Amino acid sequence: ASDEVAKVQQLFSSSTEAEEWCEKGVMFSEGGEYEAALNCFEQGIKVARGHPVLRVNRASVYLKLGRFQEAVEESEVGCRLAPSWYKPFAINGEARLYLQDYSQARAALAKAYDLNPAEENIAALLRSIPAPQ
Repeated sequence: ASDEVAKVQQLFSSSTEAEEWCEKGVMFSEGGEYEAALNCFEQGIKVARGHPVLRVNRASVYLKLGRFQEAVEESEVGCRLAPSWYKPFAINGEARLYLQDYSQARAALAKAYDLNPAEENIAALLRSIPAPQ
């Protein structure tokens, strides 16, 4: 893994420190090394608290780890930082779906769908929400 980190560092040496941490975190996340990914995203957030991609990527990892409440909280930050980006709303909605918070899941996923109707996963998640009783 240290060779991969070195490669990523070389590729992004001209980028900001936060972007470097973000890219490292993505690399670890894609490799299934979620705790290492979280560490990278947290280091990047220390450098740039308002970096929406770091926040959303961290929320995504929380979702993959089954840490749904943390995914909700982190994705809410992403929604505030990037209100025209579908991804934080999609993560928020999916995490709320797992928490059985169906009305909030529906609202977040509907917003994500409005922002990106071509994303088939969002439509599938919306269809999976139980009808209100």
